[in-house]
Amino acid sequence: MIWLTTIVIVLYIYGNWSHLLYQNLLTMEKSVDAVDVLENGAEVLRDHPDFREARQWAEANGFEPWGMIDLFGPTGRMTMAMWEDAETTCTLTSYEVPRLKRHGFELATPLGDKELLSTVDMDVGNAYPHPPGIFVQTFHGADLNQLQEMHEAAKRYLATNRDLHPVPRREPMEVGLQTAIRRHAAYLRSVPFA
Repeated sequence: MIWLTTIVIVLYIYGNWSHLLYQNLLTMEKSVDAVDVLENGAEVLRDHPDFREARQWAEANGFEPWGMIDLFGPTGRMTMAMWEDAETTCTLTSYEVPRLKRHGFELATPLGDKELLSTVDMDVGNAYPHPPGIFVQTFHGADLNQLQEMHEAAKRYLATNRDLHPVPRREPMEVGLQTAIRRHAAYLRSVPFA
């Protein structure tokens, strides 16, 4: 009987937690039209102290500053500083969520119209189920060099085993972000547990 009670409690907690995650993404989806691309964001990135580590790594690895985006959700403002390597089509994003005192990094490479490889250092990288074709790997606490190694290994694996290769970006970065958030929210609405 105790194990049945434990299972019920765990399912209750998981159900509440997953509902909160789902609501968080839906709130972001509602605000996605208000994505604010900061004017002169690429210039601001060059001196912004909150993104110094990412900027130094990006410069050392051939990434060019793209800019900054503010996105608003239930946790408040989230600032995303972004750099892009045009040759590999890989994007480095540094996330800053002041209200949660959270900071993280992501390397992302488009692999087709609806395929993407994302490598993140935050434990919430796999908090939500992802739509088919979105490959997310999470390495909590990894530094940017470790993330790049894992990202490159995953790209090789997907090329060899799924015939998926990096493709050039077909739309402006902010449009791609809006599309991805909408697609993710639509997918979450289709998942029974949510």
